[in-house]
Amino acid sequence: MKRLPLTLITVFFIAAFLQGCARFLQTSSIKIEVLQPAEITLPKVYRKLAVRYNNTNVAYNPELIHYKVLGQEMSDTSNMDSVASKIYYDYFLAGILEQDFFDRIIELEPCDYSSILVKDTLNFHQLAKIDSTANPDSYIGYVNSFAIASYLKELPASTENKADDKMLDPEFGLYTSNELKAISDSTGADFLLSLDHFFTRNEIDTNETFAEGYYNVTELAEVNALWSIYDLNKNMFLYHYLHKNPITWEGECIFLQNALKVVPPRRDAVLNSADMNGTQFAQMIIPHWMEVERMYYKSGHPDLKQSEDFLKKGNWLEAANYWKKNIDNPNKRIAAKCMYNLGLACEMEGDIDAAIDWVVRSYHIFGEKDEIHSYNCKSYLNILGVRKLDFRILDKQMSFTGDQQH
Repeated sequence: MKRLPLTLITVFFIAAFLQGCARFLQTSSIKIEVLQPAEITLPKVYRKLAVRYNNTNVAYNPELIHYKVLGQEMSDTSNMDSVASKIYYDYFLAGILEQDFFDRIIELEPCDYSSILVKDTLNFHQLAKIDSTANPDSYIGYVNSFAIASYLKELPASTENKADDKMLDPEFGLYTSNELKAISDSTGADFLLSLDHFFTRNEIDTNETFAEGYYNVTELAEVNALWSIYDLNKNMFLYHYLHKNPITWEGECIFLQNALKVVPPRRDAVLNSADMNGTQFAQMIIPHWMEVERMYYKSGHPDLKQSEDFLKKGNWLEAANYWKKNIDNPNKRIAAKCMYNLGLACEMEGDIDAAIDWVVRSYHIFGEKDEIHSYNCKSYLNILGVRKLDFRILDKQMSFTGDQQH
């Protein structure tokens, strides 16, 4: 008997190997919505929120008008930060109204700081003398007030054309105990979110790539929004939060003189960063729905083909029936795919433990013998592990309704 040439045997082996791998390369993706927990935990028993645009940096501020373009410092006299701050605030307000999480949201009249000079007489040595155990709520207020004072010293608002003064309160920052009580009495709100300072940072820079005369261009537009959060029921300065987040744009050009043509104009970048970040901050304080992508297995098997039709229509239970029929399929690859897909169906039904069980079962059919399937299972198990932690947080954040939505 003639022996096959070595090269031909090698070709057959590679073809067989690739055919085996391809069986786990038959995947597709689907976009689903999942409920994400808030990053900032507010008191869950408080259902009425008051919000105020209280930006101390609303007036034209010559100290904060500078930005950099290709290493050169530029100035913008259009008071862009003031425009961006309103866009940021409006998108934040729209974001929390859209989610329908609070029982009531009351927007307070904005405070106009264009003619008000904020004065700080707070002394850090005073803080060191306060007994934190005697009145912990007051101590927290002092800490927050001094943090705001430090921030305003580092990034002061304009001092020009100021007719009135406002003194920082050592315990309540830009408010006083009486002002907070008046807000509580007039609105019935449980707590107050106050946007106290806002400015943006903008830079455009380049770096030459490995190819001479070829440049990568990056534009950064960063939002810096300082919020104060007050517990109106306890008349307490609960905490402060600096929302600082850069948005970047990238482009490529051959000639350096074309760098500004491949990234957005300054105004577009700054204002787009403001609206995106306003929405983001709303999502940080309340549970919110987010669109994500999930992978699932396809196959030429009739049941898997039919299940995909139901899957695309969002009918997860019908799709799961076809997958469950094949978990004992003699073809182990079909069984493994169906078990994995059942994990996805269980996630959609909010049963994360069952989802994990199905994906683990799918993994153990081949273990590490099939690298592609092993990777797919481990990646999904990591996602499910995070979702399990998210569910625990969501249960706490939404327990006041008795409705544990996932």
